[in-house]
Amino acid sequence: MSIENVVQIVPTVAEVAPIDISGTCVLAAFTQGKFSGKKLDRRKSEQLNQQNNAERGAAQVIKDIMDTSRPYIEINSFVQANGAKFREMTLPFNAKGQRICPNKGLTELQEFFSEAEVKYWDLQRAVLADYEDTKVRAKDRLGNLYDENDFPPISEVAGKYNFVYTYAPFPDTSHFLLDAANRQHQDIISKFKNQQAEELGNATAYLWGEYKKVLVPLMELPNKTRISDALLQNAQFFVRQLDRLNVTDNPEIKLARDFLDKATRGVNMDDIRADESYKKDVAKRASDILDKFKDNF
Repeated sequence: MSIENVVQIVPTVAEVAPIDISGTCVLAAFTQGKFSGKKLDRRKSEQLNQQNNAERGAAQVIKDIMDTSRPYIEINSFVQANGAKFREMTLPFNAKGQRICPNKGLTELQEFFSEAEVKYWDLQRAVLADYEDTKVRAKDRLGNLYDENDFPPISEVAGKYNFVYTYAPFPDTSHFLLDAANRQHQDIISKFKNQQAEELGNATAYLWGEYKKVLVPLMELPNKTRISDALLQNAQFFVRQLDRLNVTDNPEIKLARDFLDKATRGVNMDDIRADESYKKDVAKRASDILDKFKDNF
């Protein structure tokens, strides 16, 4: 075969048309540090395994050296609640911890950060102020398990705490200062677009997953003897969340939002508890919605 007849095949990169939300959203990241009072007692763990003819490492003795400190317990609960609140107000985006925040929710998110940060550092100072007393209480509580070496210097404890939030613009292809005529540069841009489309697809899938989570408990109402107000409150709250978090303006999500709103608007939990037929009616509404949008789950 002559070289003139050889056709060079250039691999193509499949490109997904992205939805540009760079002007309507930002990326937000949020981390909180905390001191862990959980300590492994290696000596007691070895003794326990030997006493029970167990292999080394089969069982471990974990001590909680800080569980007598009320501020420590409070800040741990507060950190957990803050993380849940941040996730509630945003959508997942990437593995780096960045999440999508719509611009219309940015003021509320910043207010949350500002208020939470003040309380966080107040609780941190309370943990440190109580640290020496915590050691005394731990000695009484732990008995022979107490070890002074489990307690690091207070400066080290203080350094474990941090409250950091950052914002970044939502990226688009204008962030790439590349030569559009260069094939390799085109591939870079194409890969970026595909990756972004995948990440936005994951955000949309997250919304559908949350949508199902609020509907399933309503569908199961006839099987419940004890019914929490949260079942209905969660669904009604999620309607408002969908107004803000549908950042891609997905028409199916809009439609699903309207169906959920119609199914829960005016519903009263006291009526559900008092009227078995009404309970079944609300459950059927939820079941019908799940069936209508089942292809999205």
